[in-house]
Amino acid sequence: MPGRELPAYLHLPGSFASGQVVELSESDSHYVARVCRAGAGDRVRATDGCGRVAVFEIVATGARVRMHCLESDQVARASEAWVLCGAPDEGRADWMIEKLAELGVARFQPVDSERSRWRTGRTERWRRVASAALRQSQQAHVLEIGEVLPLEAALAIVPADASRWSAEVAGDLLDPPRPAPARVAGLIGPAGGWTDPEQQLWARKGYRPLRLAGARLRTETAAVAWAAWWALGAAGVRAGSI
Repeated sequence: MPGRELPAYLHLPGSFASGQVVELSESDSHYVARVCRAGAGDRVRATDGCGRVAVFEIVATGARVRMHCLESDQVARASEAWVLCGAPDEGRADWMIEKLAELGVARFQPVDSERSRWRTGRTERWRRVASAALRQSQQAHVLEIGEVLPLEAALAIVPADASRWSAEVAGDLLDPPRPAPARVAGLIGPAGGWTDPEQQLWARKGYRPLRLAGARLRTETAAVAWAAWWALGAAGVRAGSI
């Protein structure tokens, strides 16, 4: 008799394939065995965070849960979004990264500017936030967190074929959502705003000013608003229409 299908969704970085047996970490084992009260024969879904999604059957529980991979599949992105973001006010970054991860953004690239700089030593924390958001939203790809870069260096690493937008109060009003191109980059200004030379720099790189709302938005609000606009277009690509 088949076991239960657990509501849990796990993030298991690393490679796995059908037929393989994996052993969970202590924290994941505790969650599956104690919180979900799983037993041998129960099933759980998991992703490696790089697009591979699998169904596992629990073989044994205890201090370390062991699971057998029944089947796996590679899920491709319909559209890949990068968010290049200046530093928000202190204490607001974790929430922003959580929401960007839930919306399916591919890469978060923190950007130092002349008026605002990121606090160092936060990258690993943000990766944990992104992993938790992946499990909650049950997606196949985890949000990649880049190391802090100055604006010019950050603009230089954006894929050449990406459609480019910059969130600006004075930009064009947002058009109705439409299918997203394969790659999209959204540039979000820091809490202190861009300097004139910085604005000229990203304009030369082909970033189109885009107005997200009728009022001035905080950095983290603008980042999430832009990502939500992109995500709706990306959902239209997956569904075949808007």
